[in-house]
Amino acid sequence: MTIPNNKKVIWEINIQPMNENKETHISKESTVDLESNIEDELVYHPRYHFLHCPHCAAKGGFCENNYSFKCPSCGFHFFLNSAAAVTALIFDNDGKLLMTKRALEPGLGKLDLPGGFIDPNENAETALLRELMEELNIVPKSMTYYGSFPNQYVFSGVTVFTIDLVFLCTITDFSKITPTDDITDFSFIDPLDIVIDEIPFKSVRNIITQIQYERGNK
Repeated sequence: MTIPNNKKVIWEINIQPMNENKETHISKESTVDLESNIEDELVYHPRYHFLHCPHCAAKGGFCENNYSFKCPSCGFHFFLNSAAAVTALIFDNDGKLLMTKRALEPGLGKLDLPGGFIDPNENAETALLRELMEELNIVPKSMTYYGSFPNQYVFSGVTVFTIDLVFLCTITDFSKITPTDDITDFSFIDPLDIVIDEIPFKSVRNIITQIQYERGNK
């Protein structure tokens, strides 16, 4: 199927079973200007850490044109790709968005959305199911792919580049919701009341900005 340049695809994913009842829906792409994720993190940038070959220990350099390290001695070539992560958008019956409070750095004590990194050999849907159980003890009835948002943040002194895959999740029972793992609390907030500057991650700020734009243009 060919998708026009001004369209985006939303995949409807039925959780039980995972691979059935997929439908494709086309909607107009939002014209909201999302905050850029290109930022010089100075000494945190990988170019200051990829200085020697992990194979032969020869001195080399990081190429910013293709985000890679190539050893001039043995030819070892490593590409720095974005790490895949998942994020959940969960609304209650009043249209308020579930926001969490982070228990760890980066962004300790600040607002975030539930989610986390995708493990090796794990698909995005399974990763989100795992993260929601680990962080909130909830299982979504359904998930709808919303979009992807790039992000970068400093962890262990190095800038980590990610791509956050966002899913709109339907929860029918909030009675057992419990904050655990790397979050300390949660709350339901009207998206229009969320202060963007209080969110530590650019991808989450852009997600909330997108939601605010959509709410304001209904």
